[in-house]
Amino acid sequence: MSNDIQKTLLPFISMRQMGDGTLEEEIENATVFCLAELDRAKGGGLFRKQAPEKIVYVSEVYYPFWIVPFRDLTLLFDGLNLSSHTTAYPALPDTKAFKDNLTQLASSRQAYASFLSDNLNYFQNSEEEQTQSIDGLITDVEFLNEFIAYSKEAQTTDAAVNGVLVSPAQDEKQIVETLKALENLRSKLENDLAELNLVIKTLDQQSEKALAGLRDEIKATEDKFGEQIDEIKTIVAEKRAQINKEYSDKVTELSDQFEQELIGLHKEIITLQKTAEDIGSEIVDIDNEIKTALVNKDENAEFKLKEKKEALKQQLPTTKIAIRSLETKVEETQENKKNALFQLKEENDETLKAAGNELIELESHRDAEIKACKDEMERIEDYTSTIIGKIDKLTKISAAALDNFDNLGLRQEQTRNHLVYMPFYLTCYQSGPNMRCMYFAPSISGNDGLGARLRGFGKKKITYLFQPRSQKIVSLLNHFLGLLSEDIAFSHEIDEACRKANLIKSAEAVESITKGLNKLWIDGWLSDGEFESFNQILK
Repeated sequence: MSNDIQKTLLPFISMRQMGDGTLEEEIENATVFCLAELDRAKGGGLFRKQAPEKIVYVSEVYYPFWIVPFRDLTLLFDGLNLSSHTTAYPALPDTKAFKDNLTQLASSRQAYASFLSDNLNYFQNSEEEQTQSIDGLITDVEFLNEFIAYSKEAQTTDAAVNGVLVSPAQDEKQIVETLKALENLRSKLENDLAELNLVIKTLDQQSEKALAGLRDEIKATEDKFGEQIDEIKTIVAEKRAQINKEYSDKVTELSDQFEQELIGLHKEIITLQKTAEDIGSEIVDIDNEIKTALVNKDENAEFKLKEKKEALKQQLPTTKIAIRSLETKVEETQENKKNALFQLKEENDETLKAAGNELIELESHRDAEIKACKDEMERIEDYTSTIIGKIDKLTKISAAALDNFDNLGLRQEQTRNHLVYMPFYLTCYQSGPNMRCMYFAPSISGNDGLGARLRGFGKKKITYLFQPRSQKIVSLLNHFLGLLSEDIAFSHEIDEACRKANLIKSAEAVESITKGLNKLWIDGWLSDGEFESFNQILK
């Protein structure tokens, strides 16, 4: 980038103050020189001598960043695309085709239920997803907060800078195209989410319509069979009444027949029982008469009475056997009556059942049609619930992807695109054919009085003056060093530019460093020996 256009530059040191005034450019340059020199390998070694390194250059490099507005956010782009952000979102099936088919097939509940069954897995939530990568976009919240706060210290200048302005990988036109792609992706996710919700709504409506139709079918079936069933019920009731009357008559007739037979048997039994009783009484009387004959010593009378008694006694067993036989006949007759009545009841039940067959068949037909409708309703409800459940998972994933857009930047007012340059110092060392680069990241001043100068026991005090302001920026600059080692063309371009902007080769810069060393020595950051040593190196 040309040095003669307007540039927005960040400061290398944020707290540009010493105890006695501002932290001047001379002190910044001198401190960087001291730190670079302290990091230079001095050679030596016990077993294998190593050549000392020499400083090829110490140059201020300006790293580009784009700060741009996006809706109500401020986005930050790494100008060298060392950072990037990938947005993942679900790969959706053709929701419009599903919705159109859903509407077209809803006119027939059978076709509608078949469509739902065939498309249960249409919105299956698989691991398949789509991604879109945005080159350069930095979304790390900590980095964003630190850098946006840092950017408030930027100043715009038309003056030339004594450093290397690194050209951004994306110009403003490309940034605008990137923002347009982001907006298109956001719009796509919004449309996808709206389409998914519309499918759910349409599915609910069409399923409710199908269920309402089935409820109407059930009501129509009940009405259709209701009148017929009522008519059949009346006929069946009359038939059953007639059958029961005939049954009652048959029971009465059969019962009368068995009762007459039982009465005859009981009569015979009673007659025989009375005969047995009479024989018994007569035997008792004969016994009394025998006793009288004995008293009277009437042997002839006694003999005849005994003969008569014996004849009567012989009649008793025959009578008892006849009674037991009759009692057995009574039991058999009662059992026959019971069996006959049971058979009559069985025949009557069969006749009653046959009389109701038409009613049963009609009711079964009605219940079968109603059950078919209810089964269809249950299937449609289950299919609908399953499909909506899978769509709902996709809506949640889509909504989460859409919400992630709120995390792409910070909610700050930003009206236009800004190209901002962040300074850091790049140092290159050489030992023989070997080259090594290191950097000094944007820093905050470690000066807070005498305490800061005394805490460096065992270390050079000057190393405490500058402290990196952000570990996130340090990490980014580590990637920058990686890019130098990976991209030969870029490394060559940076090397050439840094050699031209070398601080320790410019007479003006060397004079500034010399003044800075003097101020650092006076302020106690350098010892007498260090001050003399650094001055000697500059000459």
